[in-house]
Amino acid sequence: MLNKLRNRISNLNIKTAEKFSSLGIKPIHATLLGIVLTLMSILPLIYFKGYTAYLLFIFILLIAGYMDVLDGALARYLNTVSKTGSFIDSTTDRIVDVIIILYLYVGGISDNTLILILLVSTSLLISYIRAKAEALDIKMEGIGIMELAERLLFIMFSILLAKLFN
Repeated sequence: MLNKLRNRISNLNIKTAEKFSSLGIKPIHATLLGIVLTLMSILPLIYFKGYTAYLLFIFILLIAGYMDVLDGALARYLNTVSKTGSFIDSTTDRIVDVIIILYLYVGGISDNTLILILLVSTSLLISYIRAKAEALDIKMEGIGIMELAERLLFIMFSILLAKLFN
């Protein structure tokens, strides 16, 4: 779904990849920065109250999510796309999914165990289905209910609605 939007902002991604490359930043660095930002996103939920906490949480997650887009753009720009890089990217995406859903509980956003289990299960199942299909040479890009970006946006939008309407 967001692949169409990704195509529209590809010029921004290329320019950002050029800038990151000129600074010596490699795709793995962008991936690791995304994980670090995801881990840091809990801090506003711990140290701030009210809407500020949730807005900062979401803002940091958006930057972390952009790092996931940027690592691929950077790999393509540097012509270093590899199966290993794809594996690392896919694995870190799953780690990020689980961390964010854990933060929904830790940050007091949701204490509904069933919802949290469903979120983790759905996230991992969607990823498994995509990986299995691609292993069988079935093209899955842009097909399916939600890719990582859509899942993150859905979770963030849900947080805002939940906190807005209690």
